[in-house]
Amino acid sequence: MKAKEEYDVLKFIEHNQVCYVSSECIKGCLLPRWLKYHPCLEKRELFEIIASITGQLGQIHRCRNHPCYRYMNPYCIVVSEDRKVSFLDMNAKENENHLTIVQRRTVREHFLPPDELYYQKESVTLDIYGLGRTIQYLLSETETEPALTKSEEIKFQKIISRCLKRHSKKSFQDVSEIQKIIPEYKQPKSEKRNRKKRIMLIVIAVFFCFAAKYINFSIRHQTDEKERISGRAQDLEEALNSEEELNMQLGRIYFLELCDYEKSKEYFSCVKENILAENLTVLADCMINGDQNYNLLEALQSAEKEIDQSQKLKEEEKVDYYQCILQGYSRIESEQGTKNVIRICEVCLKNVGEEKQGKILGYMASAYEKQEKYEEAATVYEQQLEKEHEETDREALYQKTASVYEISGNFQKTLELLGLGIEEFEQSIELRNEYIRVQFKDPTIERSVCVQNIKEQLKECPQLSNTEEFQKLMKEYGINVKGDKVWEKEDG
Repeated sequence: MKAKEEYDVLKFIEHNQVCYVSSECIKGCLLPRWLKYHPCLEKRELFEIIASITGQLGQIHRCRNHPCYRYMNPYCIVVSEDRKVSFLDMNAKENENHLTIVQRRTVREHFLPPDELYYQKESVTLDIYGLGRTIQYLLSETETEPALTKSEEIKFQKIISRCLKRHSKKSFQDVSEIQKIIPEYKQPKSEKRNRKKRIMLIVIAVFFCFAAKYINFSIRHQTDEKERISGRAQDLEEALNSEEELNMQLGRIYFLELCDYEKSKEYFSCVKENILAENLTVLADCMINGDQNYNLLEALQSAEKEIDQSQKLKEEEKVDYYQCILQGYSRIESEQGTKNVIRICEVCLKNVGEEKQGKILGYMASAYEKQEKYEEAATVYEQQLEKEHEETDREALYQKTASVYEISGNFQKTLELLGLGIEEFEQSIELRNEYIRVQFKDPTIERSVCVQNIKEQLKECPQLSNTEEFQKLMKEYGINVKGDKVWEKEDG
């Protein structure tokens, strides 16, 4: 590893719940480079690093005037000689060269939301998003000894998911919320047994139980021993059930929240003699391979039957499984598959929170499109637009909803949606070109009105005239554009 360098980092002092920040110079190296040479960590140390990063970000937010860090990513974290982590002081003149590193496209794409192209804004939610990505990065770049338990893995994945979903009602609003639920390292007990050892103990206990009979233990003692063994057997059964539930829960999280179908399949396939798990394994495999699995419909129908008939599953668990099989039905290119999508969507919409309704409405609208029920599809897309908060998704939804209304022949609604989209996304070249094209296509609108609209569009967005799509439209409809002047070409 390269020799350690000197960095100006933030130093915090807390007094009466107010945090004061100063700067100090330490020797160390940036976290990504340090992990390159320390990929294997004790679980205790990994937990301490995550807790320290989270705690220091919280301290930054508690400073006077409630500042934000802005550059929340691993390239702004320094690991010192004594293996402690600190935040770079990005206002220090000595650290100016690091701004170039964090502004690299590869860094921004990994640690900023898709709708934030540069580190320009300062906000708590953006810091929390970066923290979630940083925790995700730490977990992916390290191997711990001992390995994370399934329970710890679930907790971390839930934290990451809530960090990344900035516009969800369940998203974190303050770093202190994360600190309350972040897993704590627990010293493993020397007497901790794995499942095989527990089974062996039960076998030994049973052996001694029978041996006790033959060496004339008292009837009372035999009864006590049986009760003890029965209790151990019950403990084992509960442990096995708990492990099964954890595998199923992790399978759902990786499927629905992280779209990691490889991991999802891995966890579902760990659950043996479980029809629902077997069918979900088939579904995950189909999502991985991206092809039509001839057993998929059969597996989905069987899974749905198991969900409906289960007495053990909680309602929220059932809804999660319905959302999994919904994705499976959407892959089946048949009338039956489409009908099942709409039916499952109706069930899910009654039982999920608002933050998940947008995605489900998208599946429903797409199914109506396949059935060529375009008015119904467009109406559902509009409902999805009301639920969606991500800017990039909203812009695309305006285009999609308008195009479906156009297919249905409803030009008035098409132009209305495109107009609303332009109001929201003033610099959207795509929406403006679509608006111009649809106006020309609408037989009820005179060409003079279309020409006037082009002038207004160019006034609001001058760069529109330089786009290839705009120039093609002008040629197609016989319109001349020069500077701010727009006129129709003369016939002949």
